[in-house]
Amino acid sequence: MCLGKELSKRQKGEIIATKKLGIRIVRFPQLLVALVLPYYVYGNPPKLEQWVKEEWDAVPINYYRNLIKSMPRRVQAGLAANGGQTKY
Repeated sequence: MCLGKELSKRQKGEIIATKKLGIRIVRFPQLLVALVLPYYVYGNPPKLEQWVKEEWDAVPINYYRNLIKSMPRRVQAGLAANGGQTKY
């Protein structure tokens, strides 16, 4: 969470909340660099905006159509699971 620093109030709250909810945090220190890298690569807001637009444009329109068509099933599954875990 915090590399060699005191935990913030928010971080302490998140730890308490995840424990109460039974959420297990799995840490992968070897991936830390990969997680931080985008901030350095796309630290320039115009470049980030351009990259995001390019990625959105690369998604086929049928992906969105299928996602929209699947929403009734997804909502029904969520209701049937009382808001719990579903296959989606």
